[in-house]
Amino acid sequence: MSKLYKNEIKTIEYASKSVQGKRGNLEDSYGNYKKELFIVADGVGGHPFGEVASKIAVETAISTYETSNIKSNKLLLQNMFTSSEQAIQDEGKNNPDHINMGTTMLTAIMTSKSVVFANLGDCRAYIYSAKELLKITDDDRDTAGDLIKALGVFNDSTIPKIIEKKTKKGDLVLMCSDGLHDFVSDKVINNILSSSANLQNKADGLIEAALQFSSTDNITVSLIKL
Repeated sequence: MSKLYKNEIKTIEYASKSVQGKRGNLEDSYGNYKKELFIVADGVGGHPFGEVASKIAVETAISTYETSNIKSNKLLLQNMFTSSEQAIQDEGKNNPDHINMGTTMLTAIMTSKSVVFANLGDCRAYIYSAKELLKITDDDRDTAGDLIKALGVFNDSTIPKIIEKKTKKGDLVLMCSDGLHDFVSDKVINNILSSSANLQNKADGLIEAALQFSSTDNITVSLIKL
């Protein structure tokens, strides 16, 4: 499997942060595994227990990644989403209070020369390289801006969009929930990422920008320097 940085893995830096913002509770979750796998998930608003769904999705995806012998990163990512969907459905069957909960999920596997993204919902991935910000993923929304795909709900499709992008040393990968990208322009994001601040301060700066632009949602940022 080409997912490991091996001796280079120590060169990867990352900073992640999640804040409740103006929402009544924090429904976002995030996680990583050995600087190889990074995940951001956002519990579906308007459905109960989004915070439970997002946590289950992240934990199941990490467990599946850790224990899988699948050699193809794309097949592995698909399996992670399928496993997370099943875990959410099982929780609903075992606990009636958790029926109809759902979450979006964005995952990224780091390889030596690229990043393989998988996305379902409206969390978003960017790559900042050579002073330019490139949006990688598309949001699963209809023309009215409403979410149309997620784990646990909208069960007609739980197949994520999988995209592999070549990267080079020094590139920044940004993964975020819609509490950031719905309120902060690409220009402002680019300006923050181009600053001389360290990685944690850049992540903090993105969160602060979302709050300053009156984000009404939870805000989660995971920033990875390759």
